[in-house]
Amino acid sequence: MNERALRQLAHVPRLAIQASSSETARDTNRTIILELIRLAGAVSRADLARLSGLQKSTVSVIVEELLATDWICEGETGFSKHGRRPLMLEVNNELGVVILDLHPGNAIVAISDFSGRFLVQENVPISSQPQRSVTQLLAAIKRVCNAEPRKAIQGVGISVPGRVDRLTGRLAFAPNLRWGPFDIGKAIAEGTGLPVEIENAANLIILAERWFGSLSGVQDAVAINVSEGIGTGILAGGHLISGWNGMAGEFGHMPVEAAGLLCGCGNRGCWETVASNQAALRHYRKLKGKVPASFTYRHLLIDAQDKKTEAMAALRYQFVQIARGLQTILAGLSPEVVLFAGDIVAVWPYFSGILAEEVPKTLNAKLPRIITTADCGMARLRGALALVLQQHFSPASSRSVPRRIAMGDSSR
Repeated sequence: MNERALRQLAHVPRLAIQASSSETARDTNRTIILELIRLAGAVSRADLARLSGLQKSTVSVIVEELLATDWICEGETGFSKHGRRPLMLEVNNELGVVILDLHPGNAIVAISDFSGRFLVQENVPISSQPQRSVTQLLAAIKRVCNAEPRKAIQGVGISVPGRVDRLTGRLAFAPNLRWGPFDIGKAIAEGTGLPVEIENAANLIILAERWFGSLSGVQDAVAINVSEGIGTGILAGGHLISGWNGMAGEFGHMPVEAAGLLCGCGNRGCWETVASNQAALRHYRKLKGKVPASFTYRHLLIDAQDKKTEAMAALRYQFVQIARGLQTILAGLSPEVVLFAGDIVAVWPYFSGILAEEVPKTLNAKLPRIITTADCGMARLRGALALVLQQHFSPASSRSVPRRIAMGDSSR
């Protein structure tokens, strides 16, 4: 087992089993064993007993159940100083997940295995017409599934630039997507016959970093996703915070300029009108003058890396505006870690010092640790994968047998 896996294992909950029934205890134990296998990559039965604190006989029974239901499989032979060499246990990577990452104007459609490896992905144009966009997404899902025909697809995870109503499953607030209260989860579920999980992009970034990245063991953090707008996710006491109506964390729509630009939410001067990627592009066009319509934020990043004056100035403006909103977040939430995600991460080494310059120490306290996602634009995809895995590795679902579903199968 590698050192990275061992560090990640530190956050696996050693749940105090005060169960109301033996079935509940079995479910809890099964969840812990699955999580240990997933994080370790390859692990022996003896290591599972040692890491989980469970008796070897209990681990053996759970492992046999999981092998019988195809959630895990036996891999290579491990090392042993004495006696028979153990067969290592792995998550069954013949199982796959479809991931949708929605942005205004386009979406990424991908397939990942349960270890977090993205095997194929496609960029799909979408519009402000949800039904038409769903048709395009379903066609793309079919194409990526056909590209990986040996994968048994277990579900769909969707990252959305907005909030979802927990009661209805409809989009509750996604002003940049402009779809209104559309039930994207139901539409994709009906079109694929697969279970669908859907969540706000910033929340998924936190989930991804807790499963795969730098927030293992962190209890209080804020994720700031800088994209076409600005989304934020809040981790407090180890729990994602959604608030009573699911809208907690919409700092992108807090007012910073009373007479500012009209925002997609209908208000003026929201933080994202001055600090988002679109805001940086507007400032660049103001400085540069005539700019081709095809010039995107990624072009701006490339120009800044090439030290072009107007691009450097536009990104400096963006970072100063990010710092304005960050002050409020730090004062209100006092996180241990602030995690930034989005294309902006590509130029972080050049401009991140601006945050330290512009953000004063709040309430005479130290500034939190400010970090970025390691994989730039992949954080939302990994978060949507983690969302599906979280459901599959929950006690109720871990008892079920993985399903082998082919797109276009009329038997669904």
